Amino acid sequence: MKKTAPLIILFYFYLLIFSVLCIRFFYLQINKNQFFDSKALGNSIREVTLSSNRGKILDRRGKVLVDNLPTFNLSIIPAGVNNDFNYEILSKYLGIPSNQIKQRIDENKYSINKFRPILFKEHINFQLRSKIAENKNYLPGLIFSEIPSRFYPQRSNLSHTLGYLRESDQLFKKSIGFSGLEKEYNDILIGKDGYEYHLIDIYGSDHGLYNNPHFQSRSFPTHGDPIKISILEELQAFSEESLKSYKGAMVLTDAKTGEILTYCSFPDYELSSFIGPVPLKVWNKWNESPDKPLLNRPIQGMYSPGSIYKLLTAIFVLEKKIIKPNRSFYCNGSYRLGNREFKCWKKEGHQDVDIHKALVSSCNIYFYNLSHLIDYNEFIAFSDSMGFGRKTNIDLGGEKKGLLPSDDYMDNKYGRKKWGKGNLLNLCIGQGDLLVTPIQIVNFINFLATNNINATTPHFYKSKKNNLTYPVISDSTLYLISRSMFDAVNSQDGTGLNAKSKIINISGKTGTVQNPHGEDHGWFAGFGNYSDSIYSIALVIEHGGKGSVTPSILAKKIFEFHYEVMRKDDL
Repeated sequence: MKKTAPLIILFYFYLLIFSVLCIRFFYLQINKNQFFDSKALGNSIREVTLSSNRGKILDRRGKVLVDNLPTFNLSIIPAGVNNDFNYEILSKYLGIPSNQIKQRIDENKYSINKFRPILFKEHINFQLRSKIAENKNYLPGLIFSEIPSRFYPQRSNLSHTLGYLRESDQLFKKSIGFSGLEKEYNDILIGKDGYEYHLIDIYGSDHGLYNNPHFQSRSFPTHGDPIKISILEELQAFSEESLKSYKGAMVLTDAKTGEILTYCSFPDYELSSFIGPVPLKVWNKWNESPDKPLLNRPIQGMYSPGSIYKLLTAIFVLEKKIIKPNRSFYCNGSYRLGNREFKCWKKEGHQDVDIHKALVSSCNIYFYNLSHLIDYNEFIAFSDSMGFGRKTNIDLGGEKKGLLPSDDYMDNKYGRKKWGKGNLLNLCIGQGDLLVTPIQIVNFINFLATNNINATTPHFYKSKKNNLTYPVISDSTLYLISRSMFDAVNSQDGTGLNAKSKIINISGKTGTVQNPHGEDHGWFAGFGNYSDSIYSIALVIEHGGKGSVTPSILAKKIFEFHYEVMRKDDL
């Protein structure tokens, strides 16, 4: 027994060693099998991204406004480059010095990144890709990857509506919506990329799809969904052409639904002037331009509304029973407040004026007299209830709320008791510190045209919850306002006579805004009744002079074109 004891101990020692080796073998071969498979695959296969297409953007009739155009990224795998690589050919097509191409490749050729593609050029079009591919035998290691880019097939530009793309900050860069509807509805449009795994040899050559029944070697991309927006492309193209020589903004909506049919901010910028995400140089050029083409004027341009605001002042004094509709004041062309004299636009005056005539002929003196009967804070509160000083909640980012000058604002700007009736006098005619956006004006006109206290907020695709409920306005007041707007366009004394049409009924109000930096700004805001609906317009021309001239003429032109388009559909 004593002789066999060492043998037994030795047996159990070897058994223990064998057991440890078996357990380790089992752990490595079974438990860690997936881990080591992944490590091995990482050295022998390459993941190739299958880019998804962004969803198309269509106009209200299904016409494609934004489509996808296949473009390509050009990359080079350093390990695949040999002595036969012709740097001069690539330099010629890419516009990159050949020594720079060689330097980037040599820096990675013997590093751990030698199998990782180096991106040299993004968004190459198909024609250039074809020319380069003809020389592929002289460019070993060269690979192309397809990247969808946005394409704009219509005449209309719609740059501030559609917006543009930029690359995300993620490691695997992907174009995402950076402005406009591209940003607002990015989650709907963007889609999800797929992938393929390709078998790669030690020289970096691609041998096609890696086939393994136990391994998912391909996942197809999920393309983004399309959206159909409210824009009428034919009308949009016409409006852009009509307004291209001006600076300002114009919005035309269906007053009943809040749908935006035409949306212009001018000057604008050319979305089709580049391929793929907007290049930084192009964006900087736009951003530094004194014409501010990036400014989305319908929602970001803040202007004094001028005489357009007299409509709201009239509603306020009538609804608050401050005056009766037949109350008149005498206009001799000027009005004195203290030692200051305020002028009417008509030097000889309008003589006896009631509120209807004051709106039709846009008499300043009438509203100067009203200012003495109005409480400042009550008027500001009423203006707020009518949607001024707050966002409309349109489905575009970057909207500004304008400026509704509360008494606190006035105290901070001018000092306590250093402002008063003179400021209220200006406010009543839409001048002074008050600032509005064109989208607020068209929203206000939608309400006047429909008397819908729950009017839908202006929108392109999805209506967001309106952030206000309008106060109930009496039928008698709205009738007087509506009749005054009609006569302002259709009577000989109306300031909007240039908007009078022989084929449709147009009602509106003009506005002329004093501008210390040059010629006055001109407004026209109103609505047209045709094709079984009501359409509202707000149009402002910077340095455009009187609202009774250019803005009125343009509004009529756009309304009539829209009518003709709708009439053709009914035939």
